[in-house]
Amino acid sequence: MNSFTHSTATITLFTVLGLGLGFLSNLVIAAVFGVGSEMDAYVAATTLPTLLAAVFGGAISAAFVPLLAEYQEKNPAEAPGIARAFLFLALGLGFLLAGAGILFSGVLSRWLAPGLAGAPLELSAGLMRWLLPGLVLALANEALSALYYSGGRFFMPLLIKVIGPLITLLFVAWLAPALSVRSLVLATLATGALQTLLLLAGLGSRASKPLPRARPSLSALGPALRTVVLRMLPLVLGFGITRLVPVIDRWIASGMPYGSISTLAYANRLFLVISPVLTTGISLAGFVRMSRLAARDDSAGLRDSMERSLRALMFFSVPAAVLLCAFSEPLIRILFERGAFSREDAAATAGLFSLYALSLPATAAGTIIGQGFYVLKDTRTPLVVGILEITLYGFLCGVFSPFLGLTALPLSFNLYFYASVLALGLLLARRAGFAVFPLFMRPFGLALMAAGLALVPALSLRLLFPDTDAWALGCLGLAFVAYFWIQKLLFRNREADRILGILRRKIHA
Repeated sequence: MNSFTHSTATITLFTVLGLGLGFLSNLVIAAVFGVGSEMDAYVAATTLPTLLAAVFGGAISAAFVPLLAEYQEKNPAEAPGIARAFLFLALGLGFLLAGAGILFSGVLSRWLAPGLAGAPLELSAGLMRWLLPGLVLALANEALSALYYSGGRFFMPLLIKVIGPLITLLFVAWLAPALSVRSLVLATLATGALQTLLLLAGLGSRASKPLPRARPSLSALGPALRTVVLRMLPLVLGFGITRLVPVIDRWIASGMPYGSISTLAYANRLFLVISPVLTTGISLAGFVRMSRLAARDDSAGLRDSMERSLRALMFFSVPAAVLLCAFSEPLIRILFERGAFSREDAAATAGLFSLYALSLPATAAGTIIGQGFYVLKDTRTPLVVGILEITLYGFLCGVFSPFLGLTALPLSFNLYFYASVLALGLLLARRAGFAVFPLFMRPFGLALMAAGLALVPALSLRLLFPDTDAWALGCLGLAFVAYFWIQKLLFRNREADRILGILRRKIHA
């Protein structure tokens, strides 16, 4: 098995385990807290910490891996200084942002969720003040994880994805009766602290090469820090703009009846569980590989690596989009409908989730296309396109929400993301010197036909017992199996053969 396939399989395995446990914790949270003003307050409180972690943490990761690969390839003596600068900057940003957020938490809570008032607003501001210190840990962990990824080591950064949800389950079971949603805040802080300890403890000889043991002086950090800041600044602006989607969502939903924010959050969280399962292993391993190829100015290798990633992503994401959309209601009912989560809540969540599911191919392709710009050291283009994208998203939400309510938000998300992939794909083709769309349009078309063929017998079988959710999920599983064999036997797809090869090797091992 080559290193790319091995890395992809390892990352995907840990991602599936971690997100599976994470989803289990979401089910427990839904059953314990349900849909209502208290859960709305908690979701609103997470908006700013999550946004800042996604913006600055995403910028650190997107800049760290290709920049360190560039220095290791062309100027290895200065690579350790670059790694130190990233870690120093991550800690500094974390303390600065957390302190400012705590100081202005009351004002920020009113801005981010203007529809909340009274006790829910006060609760949201209080929870935000407790969540923001975790930003220091989150950014430090992102930099440490990127250091591991640059060395081709994925085990330790991904281990916390398995342990973290277990901590959440423990805290909810132990503290929820006394602390309610505050137990979720404590679980978040405990998870971040444990991740830091694990990452530091796991810095072995290979992983620590870019990170010298001696503490550098501030004067020695100067040149490297300037390089890092200049590389990160456009990324921070770009990520800041594109990560405004949940802020817009919660701002609009806060003006709707109580429970709207949490209903949207449950649908979006399920989408955010499924999407990384399909994309993380392929995109993370591919990003490291693409960074090294770009550092060597290997255009042909970069194209081949991008094609491999896009082909694999279309193989998995297209059937997931089609089949999950078709079976969203029984899926949501059987997963969420218990405790404080009613059938009406399940129906509302299913309608939103079905629309989010349709965007899976676009989000998958967008990940690789975005990485293509980063490894080519072009951060300006994603920034400019991001400004136009978020403007389009806000406009669509404003136009549709008075007529469609919450449904307007996932619908706008689809339109915005497919437009984003179209624009960035065309621009990357000019920047990279090779056509991007042909790399995934054919596998997209084949996957769409195969998913459509697999859906017909699945829906027909469901008609035998239309009111049985367990039967519907069984039909969904059969549809995925049918899709795989249609791809292998009818379309002779190489991805199906590659998956079978991996499974055979794992069994024989």
